[in-house]
Amino acid sequence: MGMFDEVRCSAPIGELTNVLTQTKDITDDYWEGGTMSFYWIDPSGQIWGADYSGTYDFVFDGARYTTVKTKNRGKLYPMTLTRKIEIYNYTMQADGYVEGVICELRICEGKLINYKYK
Repeated sequence: MGMFDEVRCSAPIGELTNVLTQTKDITDDYWEGGTMSFYWIDPSGQIWGADYSGTYDFVFDGARYTTVKTKNRGKLYPMTLTRKIEIYNYTMQADGYVEGVICELRICEGKLINYKYK
């Protein structure tokens, strides 16, 4: 059991447009994919990764370490991957029933070229 990545697709794909979804299909880790990273697909279909390095520092106050936000901001970078990605969104109802929506995105050289709901 691995962790998930989060994807927000702002390209027009129907029900999951601009919905924060999960996937395990972007990275090829031995953990079955999923590194708790965030990815964004812009309205034109380009997929972007997020780099948050340098946005926090560790400070030791004599007893313990704490994190302190720096003035640096995260940066987006364009990705060039080619693969199918399944994104999903599950919602639990008050009675415990779980509803799920799954969409397969086809990405070619970093651009969304097609999608279909399962």
